[in-house]
Amino acid sequence: MRQMNKNKGFTLIELVVVIVILGIIGVVASLKTMELPSDARVAVMKSSRAAIQSAFDLFHAKQEMVNANITTEDHEGNVQHFLTINGVKILINKNDGYPLFRVLPRERFLKEFKALVNMDVELYSYDDKYKTNSKFILFPNNYSGFHIFFRGQQPIKGNMNFRKCYVEYIAAKQFVGAPDISEVKVATSEC
Repeated sequence: MRQMNKNKGFTLIELVVVIVILGIIGVVASLKTMELPSDARVAVMKSSRAAIQSAFDLFHAKQEMVNANITTEDHEGNVQHFLTINGVKILINKNDGYPLFRVLPRERFLKEFKALVNMDVELYSYDDKYKTNSKFILFPNNYSGFHIFFRGQQPIKGNMNFRKCYVEYIAAKQFVGAPDISEVKVATSEC
């Protein structure tokens, strides 16, 4: 007589994903219903940073799973590994296992970000013409990282001095002086 093993409940990863998604939904919902005073903008930036860090930690953890959907590609002798999340291939940083976002084309950058983080963002527009009413603007940098601003607080064309109210992702070892481990940081002194 064979006994069936019945699992009940959720895995830890599933629970963390649900908590992160609920947190992001709460932040986005609160943004859509009111204009934010400074303290609220600071709180939103800090919670956005935490949600992004959690999503990237899950990306890192999923690579260790037996059934992880990891593929390898050879680009002119440079072997790259990708983890597929929600049908989107995301480059794995060989230095620390966190995501590396490919800057071009810009639409792919946004697609990769949204596969990891359920956040209402729109890509920075150099001509200031935006397609949606997203509360956040995603500004990719040349080193596989990004800045996220509130709409209306993004840099103006020709002036890349960032107002100190953003979330920043710095990918590990992508430029001289970059950290050894990827970082998600927040700046709130000018919110």
